[in-house]
Amino acid sequence: MKDPITQAIQEQKERTLTPTHKTRLKPLTREPKKSVLEPELKNINP
Repeated sequence: MKDPITQAIQEQKERTLTPTHKTRLKPLTREPKKSVLEPELKNINP
């Protein structure tokens, strides 16, 4: 059973590794997601 943060990070990695998604979604998706995930990553690894 995955928690939502782990799930989100997993999806982020998959999205980053997929070249078509990376190019297509970079301006819209990757920037906001990165900003949203960073504080949560700091909470996991203080």
